[in-house]
Amino acid sequence: MPIYAQVFLRHARPSFDRLYDYLVPPPLEGIIRPGMQVLVPFGRGDSLRPAFVRRLADGPSETKGPVTLKSIDSLVENFPLLRGDQLELCEHMAIRYATTRGEAARLMIPALTEEAAGPGGGRVRHVSLTDREAAISLLENGDVTHVNQIRIMEFLLDAEAPVAAHDLLTACQLTESTLVTLRRKGWIETSWLTEEPAREEPAAPLVVDPAALRLTPGQQAALGRLLAAYKGRGEPGPRVREYLLQGVTGSGKTEVYLRLAEAVVAAGQGVIILVPEIGLTPQMSERIQSFFGEQVAIQHSRLTPRERQRQWELIRSGRVQVVVGARSAVFSPLENLGLIVIDEEQESTYRSDRNPRYDARSVARLRVRDRQALLLLGSATPSLESRQRCDRGMSELLRIGERPAGARLPSVRVVDLRQQAAGGIEGLFSPVLHRAMTETFARGEQVMLFHNRRGWSGLEICSHCGAVVECQACSVAMTLHLGRHGRPDRLECHYCGLTHAVPPVCPSCGEAALAPRGFGTEQIESIFKEVFPGRRILRMDQDTTTGRGSHASILGAFRRREADCLLGTQMIAKGHDFPDVTLVGVLLADQLFQANDFHASERGFQLLTQAAGRAGRADRPGHVIIQAFATDHEALNRAVAQDYEGFYRQELRFREKLGYPPYSTMGTITVSHSSDPFAERACRSIMEELVRQARRAGLVGLRVLPPTPAAIQRLNNRSRWQLHLTSPLTRDIAWLFGIAAGMRLESGTAIGLSMDPA
Repeated sequence: MPIYAQVFLRHARPSFDRLYDYLVPPPLEGIIRPGMQVLVPFGRGDSLRPAFVRRLADGPSETKGPVTLKSIDSLVENFPLLRGDQLELCEHMAIRYATTRGEAARLMIPALTEEAAGPGGGRVRHVSLTDREAAISLLENGDVTHVNQIRIMEFLLDAEAPVAAHDLLTACQLTESTLVTLRRKGWIETSWLTEEPAREEPAAPLVVDPAALRLTPGQQAALGRLLAAYKGRGEPGPRVREYLLQGVTGSGKTEVYLRLAEAVVAAGQGVIILVPEIGLTPQMSERIQSFFGEQVAIQHSRLTPRERQRQWELIRSGRVQVVVGARSAVFSPLENLGLIVIDEEQESTYRSDRNPRYDARSVARLRVRDRQALLLLGSATPSLESRQRCDRGMSELLRIGERPAGARLPSVRVVDLRQQAAGGIEGLFSPVLHRAMTETFARGEQVMLFHNRRGWSGLEICSHCGAVVECQACSVAMTLHLGRHGRPDRLECHYCGLTHAVPPVCPSCGEAALAPRGFGTEQIESIFKEVFPGRRILRMDQDTTTGRGSHASILGAFRRREADCLLGTQMIAKGHDFPDVTLVGVLLADQLFQANDFHASERGFQLLTQAAGRAGRADRPGHVIIQAFATDHEALNRAVAQDYEGFYRQELRFREKLGYPPYSTMGTITVSHSSDPFAERACRSIMEELVRQARRAGLVGLRVLPPTPAAIQRLNNRSRWQLHLTSPLTRDIAWLFGIAAGMRLESGTAIGLSMDPA
C-alpha cells in the first residue's frame, strides 16, 4: 500500500502556500517522518523545491477524481528539523500573522548553510580591507556615505587580522548585502582560511548573596501557587495555564523563576526563559547556569551561525533542558516543554519588526495551549493587555510587594528644569543632580544616568531660517555623531543609515548658521568628563554595543567597579542588578512621552519605573532624581509614586473611551512604494477590498479608518501610507490580513502587517 505525505514549501508566496500531496517512494518508506525537509518536484517544470513534511497518511487528502501524484525526490536531512508542536505552530502563525508556513518554519531552525560549517577542513570565509590606508582616506574624506559600510570598515580597521564573515556581520548587526556592496567597490576582499577554535574566557564565579536564598513571604506565596498549578496540570477540567508575576523592582522575581524551573526540570520537562534584551542574556544565563550547570543552551541573534547551530543541536537532541535567550528562543525545539517564562514581559522588543511580525508572548501562549505546560509572565510594570487578561480570568495575577533582606524602594525626587537657572551645569546637570552625584561618588558608590537618545545631538538647525537638516531618503532629522580616530564628524539617519559630512552652510538658505540642538549620549559623556574630572564613565547604547560580547563587556566592567557611572539608553533601564548603584538620574524625562503613539504614556511610565528600580538594590538606600520640564504629566507622577494600579486604571479609562487595545485588537497595514501617489492609491485599494469583504462576511464591530500618511512618511526613498483596523475579535483582523497579503498590487508595492496586541 502506498504511503502519502502532505508537505508545505519552504519558500512560497501566499497565493500558493498550502499543503500538497506527494507519494513517498519505496526507498524512503519507513524513513521519512513529519518535520523532515525533503526535495519535491513542483510546478509545470518539476523544478526541485525544499519542503517540510507536515504529516503522513494512507491516502491523499484530495479525492476529486483521478489524480496522478508526484513522488518526493529525496531527503535534505535524515532527521526532523521540526517537532510536532512546531509544525502545528506553523499552521497557527500562518493564519494569525498572514504569513506562509515556510516563513514561520524558517524562524524555528538555524541557517544550515555550507558556510556555517565551512567547505571542509574547518575553512571559513574571512573578510579584510584591500588597502588600509585607502580605507582611512575614504572615511576621512567622507566618501563612504552609508553608516553600515562605515561600521564594517571601522571594525576591520580596528582588527589586526582578517575577520570571519559571519562574526563580522553578527558583530555589526548587518546582512550580506553590505559586504556585497563593499566588495563590488573594491574596498574589501574575502578569502577562505582555516579558523582556529575560539578561546573562551573562563566565566567569573557567580557570587550569590546568601539573603537571596531566603525567600520573602511574597516570593514564597507566589512560588507555592505556581508549584501547585504545575503539579495539578494533568487534572481534568478547565484550568488557567498562564500566570502574571507582578513584583516591584528588585523584589526577586528571577529567584521565583529559577525555583519553579528547577521543579519542572526535576520532573523531566524542558524550560524556556526569555529576556527582552540581548544585553540581559549573559546575566540571566549566569544565574541559570549556577542552578542547572551544563543543562543550559543560549539562543539569540548575536551568536554566529555556527554557534546558533551548535546550541540548536544541543536543544534538539535533548542534551539540555533549559533554554535562555531573547525573542527568537521561544521557537526552541524542546521535546517535552513544561514551562515558558517571559521576563519583563511588557517590553516591545518581544515583537518582531520584520515579517512575520510575531509577538513572542502570543507564540508562547500557542506553544503551551492544550499541553501540560505553564506560561509565566513577569514584570514590575505589566503591559495593560497582560494585566487585563488577569481581570478577565484568562490569566492569574500573583504579586510580590517587598524587596528581599529588608531592602527598600528608592526615594524619588522630580526636578523642574523650568526652575533651574540656565538649565543647570553645562545646560544638562541640574544643581540638585550634580550635588547628589558628587556626594555619591564621595561615598564610593556608583551612579546610573538614563537618557533615551544616542549620538551627539538630535538636530542640526539653522539659526537663521530655522530649517532642520533632514535625511535625503527619509522624512526625519539627521543626528550628529562625532568622528572616530580623528575622522570628521558626520550626520547620520538612524532609520536608513545614510550618512554625510556636516554641511558648512544651511541647505535651505545658504547661511553659515547651522548649530546642533539637543543632547545625545555622546555629548553627555563628554560633558560628564568635564564636570566630574577624574571620574570614570561607561556609555552603553547602540553605538557602543555593535561588537560581539560588547554588552557583557560593558556591564562586567561596571560591575567590577571599573567605572563610577554608567550612562545609557533604555538598554540599561531594565533587569540589571548592581549592588553599588545608589543613585539613578533620568536626564530629560519629557522625551519619553512625546511619541505619536497611544502607547507613549504606558511606555514612558514603564521606563521611568524600571530605571528608578536600578537604585538601592542592596542594603544601602537608593535615590532617584528625574529631571523634566512637564512635571505635571500624569504618567510621570504615577511613576514617581510607584503607583502602577493608579496608572493602570487611568490608562484603561482612556483606552476604553477611544476603543484602543486592550478593548479591541488593532491591525495596521503599511503600504510603501517609491511613488507617493502609487502608495496612497494601493492603500485605498486595500481599504476598499477589505470593507467589501467585511460587509460580505457580516463582521460585527469592525472599524476601518481612512488611509493616512505614516508617522515617518518617507523611509529609505519609499513613501509610506497606513491603514488602521480595529475589531473586538483578533481572528477578524487576522482574516483581513490574509486577504490583504494575497492581493495583487502594482509592481514595486510592498505591504507590512502588524497587530496590536499580537
